[in-house]
Formats: sequence, structure tokens, C-alpha cells
Amino acid sequence: MKTSAFKFVKLWINKIDFYSSKKYLNKKTISISIGIFLLLVILAYLLRPVYFDYDAKREVLQDKIKNVFKLNTKINGKISYKIFPLPKIVIKNVRLGKIQKTN
Repeated sequence: MKTSAFKFVKLWINKIDFYSSKKYLNKKTISISIGIFLLLVILAYLLRPVYFDYDAKREVLQDKIKNVFKLNTKINGKISYKIFPLPKIVIKNVRLGKIQKTN
């Protein structure tokens, strides 16, 4: 006897009891799950820069500054990341110069 995939899925859906999940989906569990999700997003945002090696990616940062701000840069100092009061990258001992346009 041949059964189509549609019939198989329909039988499988009929076996699922959707009403038993209603007792788990109340305001308390939804608010807790949203809070945990937001906490995980914030932690991922704050912990991500810890694993990034800024000194190894010195050339990448120099190229980004050159492309965005149109400045030639030479980073000689330390590169770090500060979280508070606002997340930012701190670069010390930088030489800046304008890009010369050639015609």
C-alpha cells in the first residue's frame, strides 16, 4: 500500500496534542524566556571583543580607518577595547595623514 508524504505528515500532526502545551505558555514563562534571551544577547555583545586579538589585526584596522575616514594611518601603540560608558576601540600612538588625490 502506497502512502504519500502528505498523508504521513497529516497523521503525524494529528497525533500531536497542542492543548497540553498551553499550560506551559503563560505570562510568567514567556517573560522569563524573553529575559534570558536578552541577557544572552547582552553577554554575547559584551564578551565578543575579549576574544578578538586587536594587535594581530592592526592592518585590518588601519585599512578600515583609511577607507572610512580617508586618512592614512600608522598604528604604533596599543589597541584596546573599552565597554563603559560606551563601547569603543581605543588606539594609542597613531600617526595620521591625508590621502593625496592623484589625477
